[in-house]
Amino acid sequence: VLSLMDLEINHVDDRGGVYTMYLISYISLIPLFMVPSWAEITSFAIILLVMLSTYINSDLIFYNPMFVALGYKLYLVELSDGDRVYILSKQSLRGNRGIEAYLLTDYFFLVEDR
Repeated sequence: VLSLMDLEINHVDDRGGVYTMYLISYISLIPLFMVPSWAEITSFAIILLVMLSTYINSDLIFYNPMFVALGYKLYLVELSDGDRVYILSKQSLRGNRGIEAYLLTDYFFLVEDR
C-alpha cells in the first residue's frame, strides 16, 4: 500500500541529465561481442568494476531510461526538515513549495501525474 505524504520542498536539483551516463554503461559492453584476448577481457573487467563502483555510488542506481520514455524526470530534493530524497515526476518541481507524493521507499517518492 502506497502512502500519500505532504512534502515541503526547499531546493530542487534536476537529475535528468544522468541518462547519458546510464547509457554509457550499456554501450561499453559492445567490445565483448568481438572475440577479445584474455588481456583485453581482464582490462575490460577492471573498467567494468570501476563503472560499477561509480554506478552504485552515484544517482544512477535510481535511474531507468524508461522514465524518460514515459515522460518522467528524476529530481534530488532537499525537504524543509533537511532530508534529501528522490522524486520521480512528470511535473516540473520548484523549490519553496509543497507537494503531495507517494512514498515508494524511505527516500524515493512518486508524484502522481495530473
